[in-house]
Amino acid sequence: MYKKEKIFCKGYWFYEEVKTGIVIEISDIMYGTGDMEDDIEIREDKIVKCYYIWSAPAGIINEYTVGLGCYKSIIDAKNYAEKKCGKIVWE
Repeated sequence: MYKKEKIFCKGYWFYEEVKTGIVIEISDIMYGTGDMEDDIEIREDKIVKCYYIWSAPAGIINEYTVGLGCYKSIIDAKNYAEKKCGKIVWE
């Protein structure tokens, strides 16, 4: 779940014709999978500045429960969010 105090930027996009909220959260930890079968690069947590994308369910503006991944730069995070959701209006 996202942490409100760590929101780096927020905006909205339209799922069909329904306005839907989205945020990018800044973090100092990139969480790993914890799965021993995964390579160490993705299995272990890393102490590194990163950006998590959270979307709200369709038609919701302020309840961000849908995780869309973690990225090492804000540019990569925004690019992925727009690729996944379409045109986003960033506030």
